[in-house]
Amino acid sequence: MSPGPKPIGSPVWPSRGTAVPGSGKYPVSVDAANATVLAGRSTAKVTIDAYEDFLCPICGQFEAANFTSVEQQLEAGTIKVRYHMINLLDNSSNPPGYSLMSANTALAVATVAPDKFIDYHFSLYHKQPQEDGAGWTQAQLSNLANRLGVRGSPFDSLVTAKTYEKQIQTNLSLAGNDQALWQTNSDGSRGFGTPTIVANGSLINWQSDTAWLSHLVHAAYPAK
Repeated sequence: MSPGPKPIGSPVWPSRGTAVPGSGKYPVSVDAANATVLAGRSTAKVTIDAYEDFLCPICGQFEAANFTSVEQQLEAGTIKVRYHMINLLDNSSNPPGYSLMSANTALAVATVAPDKFIDYHFSLYHKQPQEDGAGWTQAQLSNLANRLGVRGSPFDSLVTAKTYEKQIQTNLSLAGNDQALWQTNSDGSRGFGTPTIVANGSLINWQSDTAWLSHLVHAAYPAK
């Protein structure tokens, strides 16, 4: 079983941006009305909802720690993952707006070339801008998509029209008001943050339980 994509070639962006090859061994589809992307086979017994922000450093940590195992289980058909890309940290880039722009571009990639979404998603976390710093520009985000083979007027139109931005903002509002998604902060307060990982309707503490995915798969498929 493949350990997941590896960075290849020269960077798209000076010293930082990297494109990766994808496996293409499972379906990917876009729910345009809800601005989410679903990866994995419909027969998978485990459903994971991942609420992420491409600028969020802890989201980057989550992806670094879990990408390979998630990719393996997607390929095995045991899980499906619904990606909710939201703009929680829109004001934490300079200029503001990177979270929203990158999420919209990733959804455009998924719409035009679904098999390239995981590649694009991986690449943005593999070479992630720093919080409170300059995010990638739209030209750089589009350049990465082009390097992955996603180009042409359908993609450009979705990017230029900012097609998914309104729904991405709505998704943030809905998530922030859904107390089932709230987590307890270090000061004892509760609220929504990224990443939030939900499996079959239950919050996952992926930081304290590093084998969380194996536990889910073994519970759903005792023989595996």
